[in-house]
Amino acid sequence: MRKLVIACLVGVAFAAAALDVGQAMAQNRGGQQDKQKGRPPPPPLRRCPDLGIGRYAFLTSVPGGAPLGQNEIAVRWDVHNDGNASYEASDRSEQSVVLEFTSPAGARQVATTAVPLAAEATTEGSVRLAQGASWNGLTRAQLPPEARGRRLRLRLIYAADGFSRPINDCDLGNNTVDLTVPPPAPAVAPTGQ
Repeated sequence: MRKLVIACLVGVAFAAAALDVGQAMAQNRGGQQDKQKGRPPPPPLRRCPDLGIGRYAFLTSVPGGAPLGQNEIAVRWDVHNDGNASYEASDRSEQSVVLEFTSPAGARQVATTAVPLAAEATTEGSVRLAQGASWNGLTRAQLPPEARGRRLRLRLIYAADGFSRPINDCDLGNNTVDLTVPPPAPAVAPTGQ
């Protein structure tokens, strides 16, 4: 009887060991299958430029230009590329900065300036703005009576004539900036000498 009990204990131990090995192998196979069935890697980020209007400043005089007239303004601005690729266009006329005002009838343009300035275009006429680079420009305009006292803004626009390539800008949400017009300078009283 003693031999029978020992044989049973050895059989139970052998069965338990075989069960543990089987479970370990099943987990290992399952782990490898889970690794194969895991999420695929994310697609690479889309490479595209992101042009936007950055800083601006009102000027009281234009360097090298005639003095500003009554109701005339001059605004210096920059267009920067915050995207992860260079911006390229076949012509300067494909992108412009517009000075406009809003009225109950909608937006009305006061002045348009092609960007980049002629000096920054290539000899072939094409334009390029590298990632992290900027174009600087100046818009000078006489404000019509209906624009005075209204909100002004600068807006980067693209040619939409049906013949140009699709807009090469990832985010059009940063292409407009509302301008805070400085108050007029107080008049200087003449000295009575």
